This record gives sequence, structure tokens and C-alpha cells, in this order.
Amino acid sequence: MQKFNGNTRIIIGVDHGYGNMKTVHRVFRTGVECMEEEPIVSKNFVRYKDKFYVIGESHLVYQGNKTDSEDFYILTLTALAEGLKFRGLHEANVILAVGLPLAWMKSQGADFRRYLMKEQELHFEFRKERYHVHLCGVEIFPQDLLLLSI
Repeated sequence: MQKFNGNTRIIIGVDHGYGNMKTVHRVFRTGVECMEEEPIVSKNFVRYKDKFYVIGESHLVYQGNKTDSEDFYILTLTALAEGLKFRGLHEANVILAVGLPLAWMKSQGADFRRYLMKEQELHFEFRKERYHVHLCGVEIFPQDLLLLSI
């Protein structure tokens, strides 16, 4: 396990698709189901603000704006956990690089950045492991260009 260096920033790239979330190390389905209690069967869940979110057992329904629900925020936490776990970390300063369809860059880019940056200090669990992310920034790219870089 790597030791957290408080001065180092890492970049985690995430493609926020409707069917699948994609990082350089993992692809997972976008389903999100909120529960008040810890799931009995599934181990693939995020615990955030005293709620449990089962991830990946279905796909999201298309929304014209990805900020209309908390689903993509929770999915982003999952992607962050996957990116940190791959690096052997549970804590990091992160710059998030995300993709939006080119047609949405101008109309939704600023809102999506605000949506993802609504909290800079993130404390959550994924698969019963605790994570602490200091979100240093969000950079938004056209999806096709992001895919080439992650």
C-alpha cells in the first residue's frame, strides 16, 4: 500500500456514459440503487452520507442533463475509489478529468463541473473500504478526446 503524500496530486479520468462508466482500469454499468440500510446480498456498493448505493446492477435511463439526479455523482465516487485502489491508495488529492459529448460541452460543461465540485472533501466507502479524496479540480474534455487520454 502506498503512503499518501499530501502534496501530490493525481489525475483520474472518467468517461460518464449512460450505459457504462469507464476509467483506464475499469468499466462498470451505471445502475445506482439507493438504500437506507447496508445491502445484504451485494458487496458492490458505495456508502456516502449514511446511505448505501448499490452500483452496476442495471443501466441508467437517459437523462438530457447528467446533473438532474445524484446518480452520476455516486458513480463518480465509485470511479474515484477504483482509481485509488489501483494505485494502492485510500486517500489522495485528485484532479478529475471527465468527458462530455462534444455537443454538450458549451451548454452543460460549467454545470457539470459545479455538480462534481460541490464538495471538495469527500469521505465515503466503496466495498467496505474507506476513502478520503480532496478534490482539487475538475477538467472537462470532449468524450472522444478523453477516451484517447485515459
